[in-house]
Amino acid sequence: MQKNKNRIAAIDYGRKRIGLAITDESGKIALPLKTVFAGKKIEETFSNIFKTLNPYLLEIKELVIGYPLLLSGEKGKLAKEVEIFKNSLSKNENIKDIKITLWDERLTSSQAENVLKEKNENLSRKKRQKKVDPIAACIILQSYLNAKNI
Repeated sequence: MQKNKNRIAAIDYGRKRIGLAITDESGKIALPLKTVFAGKKIEETFSNIFKTLNPYLLEIKELVIGYPLLLSGEKGKLAKEVEIFKNSLSKNENIKDIKITLWDERLTSSQAENVLKEKNENLSRKKRQKKVDPIAACIILQSYLNAKNI
């Protein structure tokens, strides 16, 4: 039986850690998924991402990648890295039929940090850091959903 392609996944790209989020089955509510580690090589990074996304791949219609523009709206070094990441990812056989979108993610990491501080006042900075990436991905995804009126 063919699954419906209703889900949208999100990636909060980082040089060390990558946050992943996905919508619920209806494609309307963003949910944090997991933090995966960036590998020394791009193939290792993709492998880490797909280990988490694999159970959902048949349901994913779009992948939103956080686009870290500078506060001025210009591209910095990390935004250019994300463009290279997106271009490499778009050539990956696992997601050949999935649309990839870059989405402005300015201030999402600080928003995620604030969410964690509010909810878990007793978490150490190190423990918060491990949880911030999927929450940042979730914020990126929910922002995208809200802007698209999904």
